[in-house]
Amino acid sequence: MFKNLMHHYLHSNRIDDVSRFSFLIKLEENYLCLNQIDVSQLPSLFNLSVLNLYSIEIVVISPLKPLVNLKELALGLIDISDISPVESLLNLQILYLGSNQRVDIAPLAILTKLQEL
Repeated sequence: MFKNLMHHYLHSNRIDDVSRFSFLIKLEENYLCLNQIDVSQLPSLFNLSVLNLYSIEIVVISPLKPLVNLKELALGLIDISDISPVESLLNLQILYLGSNQRVDIAPLAILTKLQEL
């Protein structure tokens, strides 16, 4: 059921386990902001082009490295300091980092397709 789902909008739904969505292999857009998820479960969603993790309680974003198809990533209000894992996302065009206080954007220089920061 729903195996062809391409867009997933689950704002503020108290979701803490995204592994149950791993069968959604066609999923392109995933909006999980204001949930309490474990981002290490996201790499199974390798077709994602849009991922919104605004206000998710995470410390490291390294589990996002395999999501190389991402074109848009929202990491606002997360309070991360190391965004170097984002440099593997070479297709990234839009990156939202709003309300993060200690972010060094130097690792983003490699992202030649980045249009909006």
